Amino acid sequence: MEAQSYSFKGLVDDSSNLSILNDVTYTTPSTNDILAWDGSNWVVSQTTVATGSTINTLNDVGDVNASSPGDGQLLSYNTSTSKWVPTNAQSASTFSCPSGFTLIQNQGQTLGCIQSNHNSSATCNDAISACWSNYGARLPLYTEVYIAHAESIVPTGATLWTGSAQYSHSDRRCGSFRSTAEPTSGIHTTSAHYRCFIPATGQISMTTIAALSDVSTTGATTNDILAFDGTNWVVSQTTVATGSTINEVNDIGDVTITSASTGDLLSWNGTAWVNQTVTDTVSTTTISAGWPDAIRCVASSGDTVHLFRSWDNASNGDKTYRYPETSYHQITFNSSQVYSSHVATILNTTSCQRSISQFYTDGDAFNFIGNNGASTNLAEIGDVSATSPSDAQILAYSSTNSRWEPAETVSTTSVSTNYVKLNTSTNVDGDACSFGQHGALFYNSSTKEFLICSED
Repeated sequence: MEAQSYSFKGLVDDSSNLSILNDVTYTTPSTNDILAWDGSNWVVSQTTVATGSTINTLNDVGDVNASSPGDGQLLSYNTSTSKWVPTNAQSASTFSCPSGFTLIQNQGQTLGCIQSNHNSSATCNDAISACWSNYGARLPLYTEVYIAHAESIVPTGATLWTGSAQYSHSDRRCGSFRSTAEPTSGIHTTSAHYRCFIPATGQISMTTIAALSDVSTTGATTNDILAFDGTNWVVSQTTVATGSTINEVNDIGDVTITSASTGDLLSWNGTAWVNQTVTDTVSTTTISAGWPDAIRCVASSGDTVHLFRSWDNASNGDKTYRYPETSYHQITFNSSQVYSSHVATILNTTSCQRSISQFYTDGDAFNFIGNNGASTNLAEIGDVSATSPSDAQILAYSSTNSRWEPAETVSTTSVSTNYVKLNTSTNVDGDACSFGQHGALFYNSSTKEFLICSED
């Protein structure tokens, strides 16, 4: 199994500036400038603000903070700040832990979710499979379980399997953690407790505005504002007039919305914010086109085995999937995606020797990026818009919209003058053919069918 790496965003601490907060928009304040609460965000303003100002760009809207968007970024809504902000596609969703998991956070950073209680003892291989099958999770790395232990989530006295690289081929050992805070290992056939881990997506929980070094919110009441006194932002009761109201996003100069559909996102194309579908903005590419990144099957022992893409044969196009802990459990498919061979007798089952297409059909093929490789319906394909088709509609290509769309069923009245004509030079009387009338067309009133006479 290849080691996975995770990157962490910068922390917000009490020495940070006010401008880094999501609900604050300003560049360089001047003496007597104020931060005015517009109902959703803190914005820089003078004590007197003229009404009826012109909105030329999306960032001029009060509930939008998009002064410097990057190419390909999306505009997503932050419910905690009530503000639209540029966001990378992979960070657009909110991270939360499922039931039975505890969130590990510190200094505004989210590490991930670890199970609140350990599972019953199992071998390390079975623990890996159970975490993936039940939660789409993995075993925690040694550093992750160490932090959970330091945060008192993992109690003293625990010994747990980890996903750290402690595997030894000579005696087939797996990595583990002891409450003495040292990395260790154990024979893979032995059993130990384990906790599943779900890594964070990288979302940062911001600190409060009052925690910043250049802000004092002492005595703040409803409708108060923050005013810059030349050194710090302090509470003020100055009245600030409001500007013009924008009712529709498409009214803004740097926004172009064309035939928006449910679930569309706003994406910056380098010139303007335009609406796009999720399939247009988020990649669904796999490691190799048409091949899953992982498959699962049932071994002869009755256990479910998860095999991951690990080897491509450059000479013949064969592709091999292996169990993450050993090269002795593997299945190879030829370039036509048909089962070719296996190693380890436990994989000698019909379940493990299906074709790749059958793995997809059975829901046992998985891709790490995007969906499960084989779209479950037409609407998931990037150049198809067919979310609500009607009975008997067909799929027709629209060059105007550059996509396939539902269209009305072709009827006989819309085929112009084209038609199919059945003709014969020999007429048949009655409901049966006579000798010498092969090729003749006649109507059988009993069966209500048109028939053609054969040579017999």
